[in-house]
Amino acid sequence: MPGEEITFAVFDRVLRAIGLIREGKRRRNEQTDKALYALYTALNETKAYVEKLNSGKRRNRKTEWAIAKL
Repeated sequence: MPGEEITFAVFDRVLRAIGLIREGKRRRNEQTDKALYALYTALNETKAYVEKLNSGKRRNRKTEWAIAKL
């Protein structure tokens, strides 16, 4: 039946897509981990700096520059 063929074709493509996603996760390497850690660090430093600004502290250009370099 044509409906069953379409269903199986869609199912097959979904399984292939899941396989590609799983393969992509396996290929995550040290470089990706380093990049994610750098982003995590930069976001945490930015959050801490903004919280200080919101609590009334003055801008600190050196801190801003250091965060920008992360």
